[in-house]
Order: sequence, then C-alpha cells, then structure tokens
Amino acid sequence: MRQIGTLADENAARTFEDFLLTRGVKSNVEEAGDGWVVWILDEDDVDQARKELAEYRENPGAEHFVEGAQAAADLRRQEKKQRKRTQKQVVNMRNRWNRPTTARVPVTSTLMAISLFVVAFGTNWNLAFDSPGLFRMEGFCQAPDSFISYFYIAPIEFDSVGRATWIPSHGLQAIRRGQIWRLFTPMFIHFGPLHILFNMMWLRDLGGVIEMRRGRVRFLGIVLAIAILSNVAQYFETGRYGGGMSGVVFGLFGYLWIKSRYQPESGFYMPPRIAFLMVAWFVICFTGAIGHIGNTAHGVGMMVGMVIAYWPVFLRKLRG
Repeated sequence: MRQIGTLADENAARTFEDFLLTRGVKSNVEEAGDGWVVWILDEDDVDQARKELAEYRENPGAEHFVEGAQAAADLRRQEKKQRKRTQKQVVNMRNRWNRPTTARVPVTSTLMAISLFVVAFGTNWNLAFDSPGLFRMEGFCQAPDSFISYFYIAPIEFDSVGRATWIPSHGLQAIRRGQIWRLFTPMFIHFGPLHILFNMMWLRDLGGVIEMRRGRVRFLGIVLAIAILSNVAQYFETGRYGGGMSGVVFGLFGYLWIKSRYQPESGFYMPPRIAFLMVAWFVICFTGAIGHIGNTAHGVGMMVGMVIAYWPVFLRKLRG
C-alpha cells in the first residue's frame, strides 16, 4: 500500500476514491491532520493513480470525475451481490469438523463400514506361517459358503465334489433374473489387508471431499455409476470374479481432477502431489509388476468419473 497524496476535504477525497474504483484501482482515504490522505492498495496502480490525482487537482469538477461517484455505487452493489453468492458456496469447516465423522460424510462412512464388515465376516481366517514372524492369509474374502457369494457380480460355480471353482457363470444371468445389487456389490470385496487398507484410505480422503461439497445423494449416485460400469467392464474383460473399491477410488480421483482443472468455481482442488501419486500407481498396476490387478476397472472407473465431472462444462460450451 502506497500513499500518493493529500486532498483538502473529505468530499473531494471520497469523489476521487470513487473515480479510481471505476478505473479498477482500489484505494482508501483517511483523515490526517488538515487533509485527507489517498492510499493505493496495489503497487502496480500507483503510477496511474498519481496521474489521475494530478488531473483531479487541476479540474475536480470535470464530468468524468463527477460521474465516477454514481458508477462506483453501482460497482459496490455488484460486489456486494457477488460476496453474498460466494458466501453461499463457502463450507463452514469449523462446524463440519466439530460434528462426528459419520454426520459429516455418512455415505462415505457407510461404504467403509460395509467393506470392513464384508472382510471381517466373509473371510476364511486361515493363517499359514511360512517362517517365524512371517505368515500369509489364505482365502481372504473367499468364503463361498457364506453371504460373500452374493456380493460377486455372478454366482460362484462349484465342481462335482462341491469345491468352489471361483469362476462365475457367464452372461450375468443372475442379474437378469433380478439380482441387480450384484452390479455394484463387488466394490465391497477385498482380497488382502493392504488391498482394503489403501482403498479405504483413498475413499475416506477423496470421497469425503466430494460428499461434503456435492451432498450425500449426488455423491451416492456418482459412486454407483462408477462402480457399476467399472465392475461390468472388468467382468467382460476377464470373464472371472473381481472385487475392490479401487475402481470407485480411481473414478473419484478422475472426478476431482477434472473439476479442479475445468470448473474451479466448484471449490474442488486436486494437489499436484496427489495427482502424481494416483497416476503413478495406475501405471504401476497396469504393468503387472504387483500381480493380478483389475486394470480395466481402474481405467473405466477413472474415465467415468472424468466424464461425470466434465459433462456440465461440455453442456455449457455446447450452449455457447
């Protein structure tokens, strides 16, 4: 902020302040001794303001200076309306964070709770020790005689002696017979501790942000759309069972990424570090370096999230 000069009385100072506002120059005037000091808020505007002040002192009754007062009043009314619109978009995070987690993001919390329930009660908890201190878990989320069989996109087949083959029947007959929930329930199935740990961490962070800004109903719709399309794509690509929240997680990432890039007024922001981590993990999974991964679900999920996010932008551009 820089002082550029002094005017004799308040009326003259206020008139000049209004004129500067119409020129896009922000200023303040304040009483100081026997006059009123003019302060310019932005250093880049100082030279222009000094020239205007010199002209104003020579001819304060000039038409463009007088008209500036009315124009400034209109500008201030517009700014006030804009502030009110902006305030409606502001989320009071202090109040949000003082509420219980489930109250802030009930849908995200419910998705996490169901996933943990499926792992806890749909798993054969057989621990096989390979060596002292090291063990592997056999049959994680593979208990075909429990409710878990109803969470796969298609029923599990059994061989002649009753052993599960873990290859679902083809054609999604169960869904066509009315078991519609199988389209999205595979997202609750996980095949290892790290699998569910990382998926729940990303779901909490990405899903929580979207739910708080978009609301629970819209957020649930986004999750179901991503889950259904990514699950079906993965099924037809492999012809085998699959599961996990990662397709949804990549979809939520895609949604946030596009919103922050093409619709910043939505209030979403994707830190470059997070974007890099997600893209890097997607590429690593795609290489097969960490074993069998549902890459089709990852890719389709991310594309669905991006399309949902970009759709309003596309429609706005289409309308001109």
